[in-house]
Amino acid sequence: MILRPGSPADIGPMEHLWNTHFGASLRVRTGVLRMTVFDDPTRREGDVVVAVEGDAIRGVGWLKRWRPPWADRRFADVAFLGGLVVADAGQGVGSRLLRALEDQAHQEGCTSMEISGGLLHLVPGVPAEAVDALRFFRTQWLRLRGRPALRPHRPAEPRPAR
Repeated sequence: MILRPGSPADIGPMEHLWNTHFGASLRVRTGVLRMTVFDDPTRREGDVVVAVEGDAIRGVGWLKRWRPPWADRRFADVAFLGGLVVADAGQGVGSRLLRALEDQAHQEGCTSMEISGGLLHLVPGVPAEAVDALRFFRTQWLRLRGRPALRPHRPAEPRPAR
């Protein structure tokens, strides 16, 4: 499995992954996903990472940042995890994607990461019914609320979005 930058050509497999896992309650259409991930005017190279095995995309993750022309000083050192979806949980794909996104955030001087937020985000946090995702983020030491450092300590228990 390799990680590579995501591109608009990946939108079909990204939509399939998202709708396979969240489609019952949070179905997304191609145009909305493309606008949210790739047409975001604040997106930069490295903000979207895909995990590829052979010709298949096995996972995708993307960052959101408040950058010019919509920069906001309050969020100058904050990265937002816009989305993270994998084909098969428990294989380490989500962890690898998250690390790559954290590395990108560190390179830009971010000291914290929040779930969701930023310009053009899909959902306001991890859906309450996404039990596996909540468990994953707990084990990855990310908080679902607040502004923790990217990974220096084990924070308080995260809560699902409502």
